[in-house]
Amino acid sequence: MDLSGSLGFPYLTSFADLEESGAIASVDKVCAACLRAGVAVGVSTGDQATALEVMKRVDGHGWINMGGDLPSVIQTIDRQFGELQNALAKL
Repeated sequence: MDLSGSLGFPYLTSFADLEESGAIASVDKVCAACLRAGVAVGVSTGDQATALEVMKRVDGHGWINMGGDLPSVIQTIDRQFGELQNALAKL
């Protein structure tokens, strides 16, 4: 489970969700502790604004995972299907 879920805020998917729920205070606390300890912070999101806001809090010291398993699989299937359609059109 991710940090938001562990803190009792499951299924937060955007920075706006973090702010609305009040979970941003916890995120800020963890980010500050990681900076003090020299530990990189990671954010996994499909939302660019969320990734940028978290990275601002840690002065860019961290990693970003954009997307997730399912979007990557769908994108790959879409690309491969398009390639197959193009190949079949040439027959």
